Amino acid sequence: MKTIALIALILLLVWWCVLTVWAISSHRERVRLAASWTPENEVEYQKLEASIPRYRMRPKDYAVAAPFMIPFVLLLLPYYVHSWFVRDPFDRHEHSA
Repeated sequence: MKTIALIALILLLVWWCVLTVWAISSHRERVRLAASWTPENEVEYQKLEASIPRYRMRPKDYAVAAPFMIPFVLLLLPYYVHSWFVRDPFDRHEHSA
């Protein structure tokens, strides 16, 4: 079980590294494009934004979703990660009933 938890943590670390590199490269690209931004680009950007349908969560939607998200993130996930590394004291009992 510790091996599976270790593999999961390594995959999580690799995923966070990929996200970090992607965020840094996106930020650099955005800074580069912002330096050459023109009013014509602004008009085209407004047209593009108007053409893309988006769902924006209202504060009421966050209030409804928060009771489900907060316990999972703050309570359940650390509990499961902790249980992967803590040894079960009843692990050595025989399963022959």
